[in-house]
Amino acid sequence: MQTTSSTTNTILDEISYSGLVDGESLHADGLPIRKLDRFVFMDKNKTLCSLEDQSAEITGIGTVTNPFHSTPHTISIGPILKWVIEYTQEAAIWIKTNQAWYQLNEVSEEYEQIFSKLFSKFLLATGIIHCLSENKNTSLEDLLTNVKTIHRSMGIRSKTSEIENKIIENEEFVRSQISRVYPDSENFPWLRELKSKTQKQKKITKKNENEEKLKKYE
Repeated sequence: MQTTSSTTNTILDEISYSGLVDGESLHADGLPIRKLDRFVFMDKNKTLCSLEDQSAEITGIGTVTNPFHSTPHTISIGPILKWVIEYTQEAAIWIKTNQAWYQLNEVSEEYEQIFSKLFSKFLLATGIIHCLSENKNTSLEDLLTNVKTIHRSMGIRSKTSEIENKIIENEEFVRSQISRVYPDSENFPWLRELKSKTQKQKKITKKNENEEKLKKYE
């Protein structure tokens, strides 16, 4: 995840920025497509917040560079209507406002810590989907090994056990992202293995909790 410090340029709103530029690429819905750098997102109280905070009306500030203008512009955007992950050759996190689509590129230094949580899940999901694109019938063991290899190529060091734990911790997110690409993903062998393993762990945890309760009354 690349980071940059925020700029001190005059801040434009989205409509004012649109009036300055021509020749922008358009999304299928007719909105301009832009890359956003040095971004931060905040709630209505101007407190930095995660894009995953569904209770907040989120706005943002970031820097946009247009191919036809060498000078980058700092703009305020929002409210954010939604955020999505695009799983193409160049996987990316996108946000949508009423005025445009924005591909999130370099995060600002002050927002890095908050964004790192979502970015970590993004890397996990994209690694899994990359593996599934090569073999949907992979086993859990092979999937974990392949995700580990992908992450290592990006400079991320982690054990297969750590990757497995992260999948379990973010199971709902992982399943929802995979089902967007593979609607039949619930039938994948590795997911069935993971479900069985998780259920066993829950039973063991429950048993241990009950034993601890009994000890208190002995």
